[in-house]
Formats: sequence, C-alpha cells, structure tokens
Amino acid sequence: MRRARRFGAVGLLASLVVLTGCSSDLKLDGKDVDDKAPFLQQLEGDWRNAVGKQEVSLGDGSHCWLARAKESKEFDRQAFCGPIRHLGAKTDGIFDVWSFDAQVDGDGKLTMSNAQPKSTGADFPADREAWRPDGATIPENAEAVELPKAPPVDKGFLELIDGLQLTEPKKPDPKAGHIVTPSVDLKVGEVAEVATLPGTNGAALRGPAEGEVLRAITFTITPGPEGVDDPKTKTTYAVKVGTTRKPLVLTGEADPEPRLQTLVAGIPEGEDAQLVVISGGVEQTLSLTTGERTSKNVPAYYRSAAEVRLDKTYPLTKAVNGLFGLEHTVRFTTVTLKPYLGNGGWAKPGTVWLKFDFDNGSLRRTAAVNYYKTATYDSAKSLMLTDDKGRKYPLAGALPTLREGGANQSWFAIGVADDVKSLTMTYAPVANFEADPFWIKQANPKSGTLNFKPMTVTFALPQ
Repeated sequence: MRRARRFGAVGLLASLVVLTGCSSDLKLDGKDVDDKAPFLQQLEGDWRNAVGKQEVSLGDGSHCWLARAKESKEFDRQAFCGPIRHLGAKTDGIFDVWSFDAQVDGDGKLTMSNAQPKSTGADFPADREAWRPDGATIPENAEAVELPKAPPVDKGFLELIDGLQLTEPKKPDPKAGHIVTPSVDLKVGEVAEVATLPGTNGAALRGPAEGEVLRAITFTITPGPEGVDDPKTKTTYAVKVGTTRKPLVLTGEADPEPRLQTLVAGIPEGEDAQLVVISGGVEQTLSLTTGERTSKNVPAYYRSAAEVRLDKTYPLTKAVNGLFGLEHTVRFTTVTLKPYLGNGGWAKPGTVWLKFDFDNGSLRRTAAVNYYKTATYDSAKSLMLTDDKGRKYPLAGALPTLREGGANQSWFAIGVADDVKSLTMTYAPVANFEADPFWIKQANPKSGTLNFKPMTVTFALPQ
C-alpha cells in the first residue's frame, strides 16, 4: 500500500497503463464493443489528473474498472477508480465513481464523451464484476488504504467556527449543560470530537495537533437575570486545561435573537478542558468533553424554579399608645431566590438571598393632633424568618413600613442558608415614637413603642 497526499505529474505518467491485451466479451446496449476499450485509458488519465490536485491516499494497484453484468457482459456507463481515500471523507467506500456518455456503432466502435466525476467514497456494486482489458483485478488489501492526514493546527488551538457541522454529536442534560451568571445565560446545545476543520491558507482541511484531539461545543448566550448593564457583573471567559488558561472573547447576550455559536479547542489526548465563566469575581466551569457544568457553587441558579408566589396580605391593623396611633397594611407578593443581588453583591458561600417583593402598603397616623415625630422601626424585632432546621434570620435592612399616605411598591432581602427547604415568616411591626420638642408638654406619653399583632406565613422553597 502506498500513501500520497498529492499525486504528482511524474507519478501520473508512470502509472498510466496501456490498456491492451486479452479480455472477456464486452457489450453495450446489446452490441459487442471493442474489448481493447481505449476510452477507459483516457478516463483513467482524467481521473489521475483530477486526484493529483487533491489531498488523497492512493492504494497500490489503483486503476479504473468498468462494472460489468456477470451474465450479459453489459457494462454500466460509469467507471470505479481506486482504491482511494479522500481527506475529510464522510463514507468508508474506497472508489471514486466517474460517469460518461457512450454509444457503439455496428462495428463495435465505441464513442465516449462527457466523462466527469460523479461521487467519492463509493463501494463497488455487489451485483457487478470489475473488468479491465488488461485483466488487472482490484487489490485484495484495498480496504487497508488509510485516510490522509490533514495539516495540523497549532497546539492549544482555540477558535470560534460558525456553521461547523458536528459528526455524531452528544446532547448534555439540559439542566447540567447550562451556566448562569448575573449578566448571561449560557446554554449548551451539543458536544463532539471532530476529526477535521475547514481549511485556511489554501488547505482544504485542518486536523488536530500531534498528541491532541479537537473538541467542539455549541451554545447560545442570552441576557442573565440581572441584565447586562451593570459593569460589576460583566461576564468574561477562558478555557482551562490543567492549570493553563487561555482567555476567550464570547459575545451574544446583546443579540435580539439567540445565536448558535461553536467553539473548537485542541485538548491533549486523554484530558478534559473547562470553559471558565467569570462574573463579579465568581468562577463557574463547564466540561468541553461532556458539555455539563463541573462547578458546584451558586446552586440557587439551578433550582427547579426561582420564585415563590406568596400573595399574603397583612390586614389593615391599628396600634395605639396614648395619644399616638398608627394604622398599617401591606401585601407580600413574591419571594425570589437570588445568588446575586445588585446592591448586596454575591451571597456569602453557603447562603442565598431571598428577595421579598411587596405592594399595596399604607401607613397613616390615627391621632387627632400631631404631637409626635414620624415613627421609626426596629427591623430585627419586626420581621423574622425561621427555617425548617430552626435557624432564625432577622431582617437587618429596610422594612415594608411604607411612607405615610398611599401605596407604593418595593422590596427587601435577607440572606439564608442555601440548604433551606421551607421557611416561616413572622411579621409583627414594632414602631418607636417620641414627641416633637415643640409639643412636649401636650404629648402623652412623651415617647413609647407600638407593637402590632403578628402575622405568620409558611412557604416551601424550590429545590
């Protein structure tokens, strides 16, 4: 067996065989044909000229044969040339097929025209016999011809190649083939090992570097849950093999429609590489071999859901202490799990933010005269969360004690352990008040506390 990338002119001249000698009967359209078949020599020359300009491997004893019916001796108007394998072949066959037009006159003289390539990677038809005027047969080891190797890419190859068709791709589990950051949502489509890539600089194809394989991964990028406007959460990327990193520029979150992208990386044989996704200083990773997430942090992004509908109203309630009184109501609408919160940053390791949204709140004084300053609230005493393991989380920030007069819409957030399965919220506003110095003599009492009656609501968190 002989392998050659390009079949040069010297090889062409040396391999042209004078197709003469004894042969079997040969017929076309029921008529006898000159069995010296000089047209086959011309076709073989055209075939060798054509493959001499291509990346191929030619086997020893390569020729062109007619496919002849075993009984009638009729031949098809096509020739099978080989054994040959083409760079990047999609099939296992070892013959090029050339078709031609042919007519035979009453003297058996055959006229052939319009010979041209029809297909590559073909098998010789099982119901036909291979025939040539010199009696040469297809080599017994014809199948042993190896595929030619494509020119290799550089080691550590890394490139985005849009439109690359993957052979025998695998689809990762959608839940695992997914990375979310505050600013982007990256979903994996398919992964595959690829034998060759489209060529550059005149080469038809490119192959892997020595000792490496080429792995491809397709994905889309869309905006994340916090949007793309916050520069603190801008997402950046890298590819990591062992301890070696190579920066990578990916875009797409601003596209009006998701765009399928394909990343190809050269990876040492037997090793894996990681796509590293970084946002706000937090790294997440994804295998380029399986397409699935390998990092275990920020698990709240990957729960079955992110939002719990509460729709629980604290009814209009009055609290009075002497001359001072308040009336309050509010509706808690939703609770959302948030690994990242715009003004709070990433939740501490092992915790997750719970963002409570509320609306339809009102707060107004009920005293006939205004002897007092606006009340302030003791956050830690006014709202408490207790989880299914008995751990307590007081509210340390703003309370849904809305500005006096009318309704508005706002939110507050509390950090809780990320293994929580259910929570009980106890809401019992505590208001501290004191007299205005100008009305100190009239006010009764001079200062004090209002304690509203408690409301509790228990809810489960998505897992």
